[in-house]
Amino acid sequence: MKAMPIESIIRNIGRLNPVIELKPGQIFSGKVLALYPNDLAQVQLAGRKINAQLLTGLTRNENYWLQVKSSTSGGIPVLEVLEQNKVNQLPAQIFGNRKNQPAIQQMFKNLSNERLPITKELITVAEKWLTQMPSVDKGIQAVKTMLIKNLPVTEAIFKALYHVQDSRSLTSELQSLQQNIKGATTYGGESAVEKVISRVLDATSRNTAIETVKQLMQLYSLPTTDSQSKLQIENIFRTLDMKIPYMYQELHTHSGKTQISDEAFLKELKLNMSLPKGELYLQQKLSTISTEQLNWIHEQLNMNKTPKPHLNLIEIVRGLGLTFEHDLINTQLGELKNQQQLKSALLELLSQELPGSIKDRAEVLLHRLTGQQLLHSSENQSITSLFYQFPVHFKEWESDVMMRWDLKKETSGEIDENFSRILFYLDLQFLKETVVDMNVQNRIISVRIINESESLKHHISEIKPQLKDALEKIDYKLSTVKIENPSEGSTLSFQTGLQDMSSRGVDLSI
Repeated sequence: MKAMPIESIIRNIGRLNPVIELKPGQIFSGKVLALYPNDLAQVQLAGRKINAQLLTGLTRNENYWLQVKSSTSGGIPVLEVLEQNKVNQLPAQIFGNRKNQPAIQQMFKNLSNERLPITKELITVAEKWLTQMPSVDKGIQAVKTMLIKNLPVTEAIFKALYHVQDSRSLTSELQSLQQNIKGATTYGGESAVEKVISRVLDATSRNTAIETVKQLMQLYSLPTTDSQSKLQIENIFRTLDMKIPYMYQELHTHSGKTQISDEAFLKELKLNMSLPKGELYLQQKLSTISTEQLNWIHEQLNMNKTPKPHLNLIEIVRGLGLTFEHDLINTQLGELKNQQQLKSALLELLSQELPGSIKDRAEVLLHRLTGQQLLHSSENQSITSLFYQFPVHFKEWESDVMMRWDLKKETSGEIDENFSRILFYLDLQFLKETVVDMNVQNRIISVRIINESESLKHHISEIKPQLKDALEKIDYKLSTVKIENPSEGSTLSFQTGLQDMSSRGVDLSI
C-alpha cells in the first residue's frame, strides 16, 4: 500500500488564518512592507501583516531579523531590529558563531522562509529531537506545526506530530501491536488492548446502528428465540435506556428480514429525529454497552451472514480514543471502562513493565492517536476542521481511510447540517488511490472524484440515480458528480487535492 498523503494535510495546517502569538524574546525573519511616522511600520511575519513599533530605522522591502520586546499601551508590538537577514543564518548578535548540525540549519532555513518564531529554548530542544528521529523533514514539519498552532513546545507534542506523519497504515500498526501482545505470554493484562483493537477493526464491517437495533427487535419477536436470549436483549435495551416497542407483527416475517422502514422504526422507538441524527444517536448508545453485550449481539446477528461494509464512524473514533479527554471530563468512570477506548488502554499498558517490542509499538500508536487530535483546528469562530485516519477492512481487503471534515457550527454549538466540506483519501482494492471531495452548500451536494481509472465514469453513471435517491430521503439534493484524472494537466494530483482543500477551505457563501 502506498503512503497516505498525511504530509499534505499537516503541511497546510493553519494556512487559512495562522495566528502566531507574539511573545517577548521571539526572533522572526520579517519583511518591512511600509514605513509610517513615529517609528511605526507594517511588517510581514508569521504568515500575516502586522503594524509594529520599531526601535531601529530600516529600509522598506528588506528582510530583517526582528526580536519581540514588548507591547505599547495601545497593544502594538515593539520589535527590535537585530540585523539584516541576507542569508539563512541566525543573527550572530544573539546566537554567536556556533556551528549547528545540518538538521538545525535546515530547520532555521524553513522557519526563516515562513517567518515563524525562533527562540533559544526552541533551538536547544529541537537540536536534541531532530537528531533522535530518522526523518529530518518530518521533524521540522512537527516543529513548524507546533508553532503555527501555538502548541506548547514539548517532547510529547513533538513526537505526536512527528508520528502522525508515519507512512505505515494505521491498520498495520494496530494489527502488529495486537500480534505482539498475543505472543507476550508473560504479560497478564494484554486482553484489554487486544479486545479494543478487535472491536475497532470489526466496526468497519458491521450493519448500521438502526439495522442492528432492528435485528435485535426481530430476534426478540421470533417464537423460536429462547427465554435466555430474550432476557439478554431486555438487559441491552435497559443499558441503552430505551423501552422495547411492541412491534411483533411488523417485524416478524417469513423471510426473516425487517420490512418496517427506518423512519417508522425511529418513531416506534420514540425518537423524533431525522435518519442521520437517529443513526448517530443509536451509534452513540451502542458505543456505551459492555464488550460482552456487544460481542453477544455480533454473534447472534451476524451468524451465517456477511455484513455489508459500513463505517460506524462514531464507534471507530471513540474506540480509538480520539474523544478520550472529552469523555474523561463528561462521562462517568464506569461508563468509560465499558467503552474500552484504545488510548486509555494504551496508557494503562505503558504504565507497566513491557517487552521492548510492545512498548515501542504502543508508544508510536499512542503518539499517532494524539497527533490526530492535535491536527483538529478552529479556523475561526464558526468553522472547525477535523482530521481522522482510521482503519477499514472488508473480507481480505484492508486499508485506511483519511478524512478531513470542514464543518460549520451554529451559535448554539450544534453542527450546521446545511454546510460542510468533506475530503476522503482512500487506497481501494481495485480503484487504488482515490480522492473524494464532497461539498455541501445549503443541502446541495457536489462531488468531485480524483482517480485514474478509465472505467470509473461508467460505474458512476450506473449508481448516480441510487445516490441521488438516497440523498433525497435524508433531505439533501445531489447537484453534480465530477470525475477527474490526476494525470490531466488541468486537474489536481492526489496530494495537491488535499492542498487545494487546505488553501480554499470550506465555501460557506449563501
